[in-house]
Amino acid sequence: DITTQVAKLASTKLKHYPRPIRFAYSGEVIRNSKNHYKSERQFKQIGVELIGGPQDNSMVEILNLAISSLSQINIKDITIDFSLPSIFRLIDKDLKLKSNKNIKIALQNKDPGVIKNKKYNYINGLILMTGTVEEAYKIYKKFKFPNSIDSLLKNFFSLISIIKKNNKKLSITLDITEGNSFLEYYNFGFKFYNKENAKHIAVGGDYKSNNNEIGLGMTFLVSQLLACTKFKKKEKVYVP
Repeated sequence: DITTQVAKLASTKLKHYPRPIRFAYSGEVIRNSKNHYKSERQFKQIGVELIGGPQDNSMVEILNLAISSLSQINIKDITIDFSLPSIFRLIDKDLKLKSNKNIKIALQNKDPGVIKNKKYNYINGLILMTGTVEEAYKIYKKFKFPNSIDSLLKNFFSLISIIKKNNKKLSITLDITEGNSFLEYYNFGFKFYNKENAKHIAVGGDYKSNNNEIGLGMTFLVSQLLACTKFKKKEKVYVP
């Protein structure tokens, strides 16, 4: 992953540079694990990283950059799907999911009917908090969450309201129970989907660098972008 290399560079050779510091990169990456549906192991990525800035401002800047960039290559019908891996970590730490089988099963199967104990009713709220952010917010208001989780959710919905101000028609979805698939990120993880063919075309989120700076990055998956884009054929003139 190129993000790791960029974060290391920022925290070592470039640690004296004023913050926030911005990077753009492109390069090849290798997939270690096999995928039965796709045989390709080598991928081209294009990405951006913003390190050392205020988290909310950095998120808004990165997302606006992505939306603008996709629009310029005529990919405008998109959905951003968020998850909050920080909440998944809190649940795992407080409830020890390995030993608490009912809650683990409920989260894995997205089944709120498994949890009967009222003490853990907030887990049902998290499971139900899926779909559009508008629907998720309605669920959020119906449940009482532990302070640590409630604080993360408040910050998230506040951030989304800022993003929505400039992109009123933007489709944003949320699935808290997918947090375990974004564990390389800190508070937020997200994927961009092209609604026309359901391909995910970018992935990103926030993270902590080696010197505990908050960074925020996003990677475009070039092969997926090419599959979603039609280029006009231009006439070429041969010059001997």
